[in-house]
Amino acid sequence: MELIEKVSKFRSLNIAMMTPAAINKAIYDVLTFEGQFIYFTNGSTYPKGTLFFRARKLDSSVFPNAELMYEPHFWNAPAECIKTYGRLNKPGESLLYTTPGIPEITLKEIKIPDNSYYALMVYEATDDIKVNLIGQQYNYEMLGIQSEKIKLINNIFNDFLKDEFSRDVGEGTEYLYIVSELIAKNFFDLPPKDIQDAWAYPSLKDKEKYNVCFRPEIAKEVLKLKGALICEKLPQSYEIHVKCIQSEFDSSGKAQFYAVGSEEQHKVFPEITPVS
Repeated sequence: MELIEKVSKFRSLNIAMMTPAAINKAIYDVLTFEGQFIYFTNGSTYPKGTLFFRARKLDSSVFPNAELMYEPHFWNAPAECIKTYGRLNKPGESLLYTTPGIPEITLKEIKIPDNSYYALMVYEATDDIKVNLIGQQYNYEMLGIQSEKIKLINNIFNDFLKDEFSRDVGEGTEYLYIVSELIAKNFFDLPPKDIQDAWAYPSLKDKEKYNVCFRPEIAKEVLKLKGALICEKLPQSYEIHVKCIQSEFDSSGKAQFYAVGSEEQHKVFPEITPVS
């Protein structure tokens, strides 16, 4: 089958030695037929009130500290700090990467070392959030698609996309992310707010679950920072071991931290129970 041969040819490319333009052309050769993108795209919606999580490794267990002092520290990183390609970003482009509903997934993906500290930012959707799904699960019966050939072709496309967006990329090989970055921007970037607020793509650690990535300006429109959990990574466990919480900022803009068991913790994160 010609499409399988195209995918196989793409897999054999030496991405490290190619220009972005050449990589982009190779992607188009796989994903288009006679110049048309023929994948069944589909949107989904996360309802207002959905929680989104983002984890960040910390260098210190002492709070407050310079890493988490002001509100911008709790959102996406400054663009000037982005030196390499990421799953959907170019160097110098800062996006907000989140995981909806299941914080353990983001902990696994950023590989928190045992006995170290991390901040788990918690954002709440202030409106329904429309996402463009990449590498999704299909119910062809609901879509009214009965042709086995069409299902096969779409499944090949879908598997290709799942593989690219859940690729495990190590330090020093971030250039491999250029493939997913180009696919997201050229094939799944629909008009913001009207059709799409964010991208959703398969999780590296659980391909049946999704991560959601926002452009910063849209994130600030559809999410609010509920607060952050300052946690210790327990050995060989992804149980969330909360040491203290962050909630709100004082009149000078500095983040405020509260102990587990405090009135503020019970108000903002009542689901937390003290660990003996």
